[in-house]
Amino acid sequence: MEFGGGSYGLIDLVELSLVASATSTFIPCYNGTSTVTISASGGFPPYSGTGTFTVNAGNYDYLVVDDMGDSTIVTVDIPNANAPDSVIATNASPSFVKATQ
Repeated sequence: MEFGGGSYGLIDLVELSLVASATSTFIPCYNGTSTVTISASGGFPPYSGTGTFTVNAGNYDYLVVDDMGDSTIVTVDIPNANAPDSVIATNASPSFVKATQ
């Protein structure tokens, strides 16, 4: 409360934007799994929806929410490793060569 003269109060409103990010590991083998880590910064901690998850290949959306209810979605695309090579079958009979000395 002020009773005249200059003002001695100041309010500075600063927007703290919630930012979420994801990292994932490479899937080296077909039908393997990846480790996805979701982290957040800004906004008002603590956050929900963050952590480390083990997933198969595919597309995933992770919802991260801060303590004030602000939210953001992180989309992660985990590619699968290439399928194993096909087996080649032939009708040819194997031939053996006798080693001579």
